[in-house]
Amino acid sequence: MKFMEDHRSNIMIIFAGYTDNMEKFLETNPGLRSRIPNKFDFEDYSVEEMVQIGLLSLRKQQYKVDPTDYADLLKNNLSKDNDKSNGRWVRNLNGEIIKKQAVRVTASENYSDADLVNITKSDLDAVKL
Repeated sequence: MKFMEDHRSNIMIIFAGYTDNMEKFLETNPGLRSRIPNKFDFEDYSVEEMVQIGLLSLRKQQYKVDPTDYADLLKNNLSKDNDKSNGRWVRNLNGEIIKKQAVRVTASENYSDADLVNITKSDLDAVKL
């Protein structure tokens, strides 16, 4: 806190975290809250936004997946998972899908270039909760 106060005109310090955790952090020192003049709250992504984020991420990595099947998987898994980390949750879901796709492809002796980029319904089903 002393460093923050002594250098307040020369530095910017950003504290970021989940709302509940940040409130607990601000309560750790009576002078801390008064030294942090700006607070920003970011809303969680909607399910539809999470689907779009996931599909865009897969496309950027050159994967092809049926958007409806992907949306169904995401909605199903999200409804059964307590992790509410939003974008990170989508990234982790995509990572699991890609792993299942890779295992399927490499288990085949003869695979095509298309197999390397196509995510199938069976790949999605393999990560379904």
